[in-house]
Amino acid sequence: MFKNLVTFALLAVSVVNATPVCVITAPVIGTVWTAGTPASIAWSSPTVATFNQITLMTGPASALQTVGILFDNVPSGPGYLNFTVPATYQTSTDCVLQIGLPPTAQYIGPFTILNQGGVVGTPIASTVQAAASTASVMTGMTSMTASGSISTAAPSTTAASKNAAGRTVSAAAVLAFVPIMLAVLSL
Repeated sequence: MFKNLVTFALLAVSVVNATPVCVITAPVIGTVWTAGTPASIAWSSPTVATFNQITLMTGPASALQTVGILFDNVPSGPGYLNFTVPATYQTSTDCVLQIGLPPTAQYIGPFTILNQGGVVGTPIASTVQAAASTASVMTGMTSMTASGSISTAAPSTTAASKNAAGRTVSAAAVLAFVPIMLAVLSL
């Protein structure tokens, strides 16, 4: 019992001290991306110059499974990334986006990827590899290949609200905390 309490205390301290890499503002919970059409990933308040990864995951918050890495080494400065959802993505209703790597990663979901010809539950893992070769991110005079195709219009969707202390709280921040607490409670 004492060991579990010490573990919980250490985990709680590490969670408090872990500064998230950003606040995800798009997609928001309930968003629907349609395969073969433009989509946006947007963020605010980045704490790093480059995000190690943007990863597509599926499943419930307590058992997320990595489908694949959508983008590597994405500059955080622009605050958004517009791309075309690969037409080969199949319908999935429990998608989650992860920006960065734990313990500072941010998560948003669930959202849906819809493919008019797809079947709900069809695995989309094989299509992530195809996406990895089709985008680039422009930053000033330099270009870095990531995945997807990029447009210059900033997304307009935001999802955040102020808490009692007047600080911005995103759904992603809450969602990111759920798997950690479930892990702690299972100790």
